[in-house]
Parts: sequence; structure tokens; C-alpha cells
Amino acid sequence: YSGRVPALLLPVLSDLKGKNTKTVFVVTYGGRAYDDALLELKNILESNGFLGIAGGAFIGEHSLASLVAAGRPNQDDLDKANEFGKEIMKKITSLQTGKTENSLKVSGNFPYVLVNKKGLPMGPSTKVTCISCGICATDCPMGVISKVDFKTIDAEGCVHCCRCVKRCPQHAKIFTQEAMQNTEKWLISNFSNEKN
Repeated sequence: YSGRVPALLLPVLSDLKGKNTKTVFVVTYGGRAYDDALLELKNILESNGFLGIAGGAFIGEHSLASLVAAGRPNQDDLDKANEFGKEIMKKITSLQTGKTENSLKVSGNFPYVLVNKKGLPMGPSTKVTCISCGICATDCPMGVISKVDFKTIDAEGCVHCCRCVKRCPQHAKIFTQEAMQNTEKWLISNFSNEKN
């Protein structure tokens, strides 16, 4: 999020331990930029004993502003990811035959880009078009949507990933807060070829 490894993953990543375990570092981003996320991921895992052999950043439609990188990944993106996988296999083969390995370099800067501090808790609202199918609660990665009353959301735990918004077949989940709407407009204005 915001060009950094999501804060909620930091404790998990810090607990992982490797013993020169060959590792491929991968981040995704929503059409704006991945800034320092790939470098941060590499640094965290290499400091825990993992050996980076490759790194990549892959584009997808933005979670909040669907007009940013709309329709991504497309076939060209998937073909590039497939080629990336083939190159990794070649590299693993060359490492097994004893060829020397240079240290992996990836894009990013240190110190890392600063992420805005968390503002007021915000969760999505539920429109009357909700049919109580429960997809939002089942798919919420943070588990903040009640599995009994799908309109009840723990805004404190919401990370604004917009999964519930994107997965709702009735388009009943929506962020109505001015801050979220302003962020979406800013993203569209600055990073989309299409304008809302």
C-alpha cells in the first residue's frame, strides 16, 4: 500500500526465517507505482536469511480507483509474468551448475517513502441493494465484516483494500467518506488515461 509493504504483513515477514533459501521477491501495484515496496520486501527477507535470486513488480487494476490500470493484468501482462517465470527457471538451473551469483539489485530507495499515518477509521457503507449473499464477509481479508449482519463493519480494522467493493455482485458496498472519494479522484486525475 502506498508504495510500501503493507504494515499488517510486517510481523509475518519478520517471523519468516531462511537459511540461504532461494527466494523470488514479487510485489503488485495498482497502476500508480510500487515505490520502495520491492526493496523493502527484499531487505526484510534477506535480513532473515533468504537469498534473493529475482524480483518483479506486476500491475493490476487499482483497488480503489478502477479507472487506474483498468483491465490489468491484461494478456500482455500475463505473458510477461510467464516469461519472468521462465527466466527464473533458467537462473535456478545456472545456480545449480555452480555459476557465481551477483547480489540481486531491485528498484527502490532507502530510506523508504513515508506512508501517511492512519487517519480516522473508515469502513465501507452498505446500500439497500444488498441481498445478504455474504460474499463480502467471506472474502474480507481482515475479517471485519460481520458474518451475521453484513452491514456491520469494524471500521477500526478495515485496511481499505476494497475487496468487498469489487466482489459484491450487487455493487452494494461503497466508501462514502470524503477522504476516500478525494483519494479516488486524485488517482484518476493523475494516473488514468480515462477520466470519470
